[in-house]
Amino acid sequence: VTDLLGANTDGSEKLKPLVIGKSPKPRCFKNVKSLSVSLEANSKSWMTSNVWEKTLKEFEKKFHATSRKVAFVVDNCTAHTEVRNL
Repeated sequence: VTDLLGANTDGSEKLKPLVIGKSPKPRCFKNVKSLSVSLEANSKSWMTSNVWEKTLKEFEKKFHATSRKVAFVVDNCTAHTEVRNL
């Protein structure tokens, strides 16, 4: 399982966590109507460049709507590619 978490420096605003697993619809969530996390899936439960780009574009929509500027601090994972047109 891979998790992506985000918050501002004082913790007063937190982004919805992203959980990457192997199954797009895990059996353990069979009767769950809603989750407090976003789910993604791939065969190795890894962050991929496609998931990274999709996630950043969703974050950008949220912050663009409020005209806020945001800095992301990330490691050098090869999936953390430059996302154009943000």
